[in-house]
Amino acid sequence: MDVAFLDDGSILVCWLARAEGPAELRCRRVSSAGDPGEIVVVAELDDSRSSGFPTITTQGMTAVLAWTDVRSDPVTVRSAAIDFR
Repeated sequence: MDVAFLDDGSILVCWLARAEGPAELRCRRVSSAGDPGEIVVVAELDDSRSSGFPTITTQGMTAVLAWTDVRSDPVTVRSAAIDFR
């Protein structure tokens, strides 16, 4: 769904995955050599198109993700920051 570069040359890949319940927003850091890191579950989301697509921005080794939570009332934009140091 989205990819962003971190300062050390690695990339952060984020995607929506279906689990045994609600969909999950997941991320994984991939080193510049292509070595995948552990999968991080950022949040549970509604998997409908109405939730849009989460986005990523980075500053140094920190990633900030934002997504629309259509399961809340009222609909809310949520965010999370992840430090990859």
